[in-house]
Amino acid sequence: MNQQAHDYPSRHAPTSIVVLLLDPAAKRGEAISQALATETDITVHTCHEPEQMLALIGQVKPAVILQTHAALADAGLALLRTLRDHAAAAHTPVVVLADQADPAAASAAFAAGASDYLAHQPQATELIARVRYHARAHHALQQQEQTSRLLHDTQNHLTLAKQQLEQITHSDGLTGLPNRRRFDDYLDMEWRRAMREQSTLSLLMVDVDYFKSYNDSFGHLQGDAALSRIGLALRESCARPADLAARFGGEVFVVVLPNTGEEGALLIAEKIRLSIMELAIEHENPATRAMLTVSIGVATRVPKAGPAITLLGLADEALYHAKTTGRNRVQVAVGP
Repeated sequence: MNQQAHDYPSRHAPTSIVVLLLDPAAKRGEAISQALATETDITVHTCHEPEQMLALIGQVKPAVILQTHAALADAGLALLRTLRDHAAAAHTPVVVLADQADPAAASAAFAAGASDYLAHQPQATELIARVRYHARAHHALQQQEQTSRLLHDTQNHLTLAKQQLEQITHSDGLTGLPNRRRFDDYLDMEWRRAMREQSTLSLLMVDVDYFKSYNDSFGHLQGDAALSRIGLALRESCARPADLAARFGGEVFVVVLPNTGEEGALLIAEKIRLSIMELAIEHENPATRAMLTVSIGVATRVPKAGPAITLLGLADEALYHAKTTGRNRVQVAVGP
């Protein structure tokens, strides 16, 4: 079946073979079209100008391109290279139908991107066989590329799902901060790193003052909202990527500060304390129309030996002193 360039279907059945024939001199195209027209599953589109062919490629999506240029001619070789740079035809087989047998011409054609080279007027049987062979190869390549894309998409979906699962597993549902599990892993990792590098590691333990009475006065929903706002304030107080603010449990939060000395940890702790006061969350304890506040324990060490829980114990001790000496204050851990 032969169709002129302006008469082409927008879609073809999966089993059909679309052939795009470039016949600049209009000498061999008719014979080629007639040879292929006997096959009901082959559709031929003929054009006479390279520019016309390049415009049609994206529309008819050929499985095979037949080029009747003299392969050694500069224009023919240039066209082959153009096809290989064309997004829609980069992998489409191109069969060169040359005017004469010439090994140098054949070599130049293959170097420029030809998939096959015929230096004579092929018999219909041979031409059909070659078209079918290259069409099958093209179809197989498309299937392979499609499979690769599907595999790549599937891997991306799995990676995203894994990341989302890890985020859910390591996040606190109420505040969105890392949870206790993530904190334990991170503190242990940074403790071991600091031990290897003999660097300073600081830990803040933050407790909301009079939070039980806050829940009793305003209800648990209001209490959850307050914890959520406090968690956001802690996150915003951690300026460096390595700093980690997490929810330890209940109304207790923790902040890991790698490579941070006692002076720097105190500055961050005070910044957190003031930021919670600036939230102006009204409370009824310790006095009517009081504001929700936090007490903070600070521990700083260069690890020598022992587990990371050592630092946690020191921060907890400091927090206890802050709570028992008036609340709404920062206390630094003492001791070895």
